Order: sequence, then C-alpha cells, then structure tokens
Amino acid sequence: MKKKTLALSCVISMLLIALAAMGASCGGISFGVPFYTVDLTETLEETIPGIVDNSLDALDLWLRDLGMPTTEIDALLSEISSSITDFISNIKELSTTSFPIPLVGGSIEFGLPLVVIDGIRLSGGMLNQAILFGAADLLNLGVSNSIDGEIEINGSTTEYSITPLFSTFMLSTDVVKRLDLAIAGISFGAGVDLIQGQIGLAAPIIDPLPSGFQSVLDELHLDGLSWSAFAAHASLGVEVGLPFLRLVGEARFMLPISQTPGSWKIKVGRWAGSVGLVIRF
Repeated sequence: MKKKTLALSCVISMLLIALAAMGASCGGISFGVPFYTVDLTETLEETIPGIVDNSLDALDLWLRDLGMPTTEIDALLSEISSSITDFISNIKELSTTSFPIPLVGGSIEFGLPLVVIDGIRLSGGMLNQAILFGAADLLNLGVSNSIDGEIEINGSTTEYSITPLFSTFMLSTDVVKRLDLAIAGISFGAGVDLIQGQIGLAAPIIDPLPSGFQSVLDELHLDGLSWSAFAAHASLGVEVGLPFLRLVGEARFMLPISQTPGSWKIKVGRWAGSVGLVIRF
C-alpha cells in the first residue's frame, strides 16, 4: 500500500513539474476584439409579436383620429405586419437565435508564482454608437449618424430625426493556466463576467410630436431594449507567434448566474470569446 502511495505521489509530482516547466509567464497586454452573444429566442417568439400587436393597435387608433380612410389604414397596417413577420421568418431560417456582439477592448495579465495557476487576467471591451459611426467614417462607408426626413399628415408637414443610441460593455476577470511551446501556446481559464447593454433612440424623434403619437411610441417599450448579466465562464485559448508577440484567439463557455433582461427579453447567450494580439513580458 505504501509503495502504491509513493508511486502515485511521484507521478503527481512529475506531472506538476512538467506543467511548471511548460507554463509561460502570464504577464502581458492584449488588444483586440472581444465578443459575447445575445440570445433572442424569447424576443423573437414571444416579445416582438406582442409588442407589434399592441403598437399596431395604438397606430390604428391614432390614424383613425387623424381621419385617414379605413382602407388605407388596413393596407398600411397589413404591410407593416407582413414586413415584421418576414423579418422574423428570415432570422429563424438561419437556424440560430444567438448572435455575437463585437466589442473593442483588451486585457492585462499578471503572472503568479504558482504551479497550477500561471496568472490572473483582467479584461474588458465596449461598443457604442460613437465607435460604430467613427469606424464607418474611417472606412468611408458614408453612414449617417441619424435618419432625417419629413412626412405629410393631413396637409401639414412634420419633420423627423431618428438617432440611434447604443452602448454595451463586458468586464471579466479570470485565472489562467498556460502551456507554452515556444512558437505557440494553449491556455485554460476560469472566471466571472459582468455584461450590460442598451439600445435606444435620442429624443425628440418627431418635431413637432403629433398629438396622440406618444401612445404609439409607448407601446414599443423602447426603454426596454436592455440586457444585463453576471456570469461564470470556462475558456480555452490558442496563441501563435513569437514568445513576446502573438496572435491569440479564445473561446468561452458562459454560464449566466443572474440575468436582468428588459421588456424585450434580450438575454446574454452561452458563448463569448476574443481575437487579437498579445504582447508578453
């Protein structure tokens, strides 16, 4: 029995020594594109149909109060409903309701003199409309920051300006174990994440705001296009390049611990990750 225990201890010791020899210093800074996913299953199947029905009912009443003929109202509402139905159907044909949200960010890593854990990493990323439109301008895509125009209602002209507001961020901290092979490396990690996001429209949308139209906007619940989650994750990363400068890609499996979706029921999905460049020191 003692011999078996001694042999097992030797095997474990040799394994730990091998891991320590292959471990690379976690010290470094990375820059890149982290991402997480949002799950729109409940949004597409339950939330949007309900919100559309309520908002179309409010739009119907508002147009009738304006004196628009019933046939024109029915044709307009039918066209809007058909367009939204086609939109949902097209998304469902993709066979997925989980979509990635890319961010701009990076991480900083601190080495730890431990055998099992090589270091601790703090990372984060963010994205908002200023970054999106700035990137579009940099690439000369000609994307306007707002949608402007005018509509004519019962002989009077109303100007409208729709300016989207969007912001989201992800903050993470995890412990890392890295196996290094000189020109490549593999890392394993585990940690926690805080994720938040929101979509909205800047006010005023319509100037002047037609009487009764606010009820239509209220039924859209634009203040409910938000999501928030605290999650745990396990990660697997791959590095390729020189010991001090490498391309890195990482995949994370997320396990949301708590979620706070808005009235549109947008939730954080099970997958996240990043691609970028890491500088080791």
